[in-house]
Amino acid sequence: MSTVRAMMRGVRWRALEGGITSARHAGAGRSPGLGSRTKISSFKSVHLSRRSFGSSPVRFAGKSEEAPEAKEDLGNLEDVEDSSASKASGSQASDGEGAGESPTIADLEAQLVQKEEEIAKLNDLRIRYLADMENTRMIAKRDVANANQYGIQKFAKSLLEVADNLSRALGAIPAEKLEGGDKYLKELYIGVEMTRKELMRVFQSNEIKEFAEEGDEFDPNVHQALFESEIPGTKEGIIVSITKKGYMINDRVLRAAEVGVSKAVSEESEDKS
Repeated sequence: MSTVRAMMRGVRWRALEGGITSARHAGAGRSPGLGSRTKISSFKSVHLSRRSFGSSPVRFAGKSEEAPEAKEDLGNLEDVEDSSASKASGSQASDGEGAGESPTIADLEAQLVQKEEEIAKLNDLRIRYLADMENTRMIAKRDVANANQYGIQKFAKSLLEVADNLSRALGAIPAEKLEGGDKYLKELYIGVEMTRKELMRVFQSNEIKEFAEEGDEFDPNVHQALFESEIPGTKEGIIVSITKKGYMINDRVLRAAEVGVSKAVSEESEDKS
């Protein structure tokens, strides 16, 4: 089709060039008195080089009576060009119809199954990511709560020995000595007692509480039994002696109380009594 168009353009251009040349020759043969405004008459003769189109050659002579034959040949060339263009468009349309054929039901079902599998995988990943984020949030929240409640646990535990030593100092002074006339000893006792009370007040302000008293029932979760003793008239599993007081920070045992526990009286002990 492109070759036919190129041939058509060549034929038209040569025809136009030949007509202009003939007009110039005709104007040059006139007398000079006509001036520069020489009128170029309309021309009908067309000069074409001999070319073969189809089965018969197309030839245009310089005579006016051959012009209709040339027009007929040009019309035939245009018909050939139109038919070639229609064939090309028909072939393109047929190619487009072949390329745009709709997929079959089996293809659509296969694509649907593939997309459903992709959606399931993405949904599983989303659930896993959400679970990881929730776990991270809960762990961070628990760590912050533990830091607020038990951040001073190590420091508080190191002060328990101070409280124990103050209690031992107060217990080492007999009551009769305090009632005597030694005023310096009495003032020392009062000073140690005030120090211990102030330490207990600081403990309580930080949710540290002292526990374990004689007569309480033994609890293995918060008490540590150092020994057992048979005491007549005492029920089994009762705290009868305290070596060290126990302390708790909030609801956690900071230190278990070291105690002595009563046990059941044997038959031999009952006979001796």
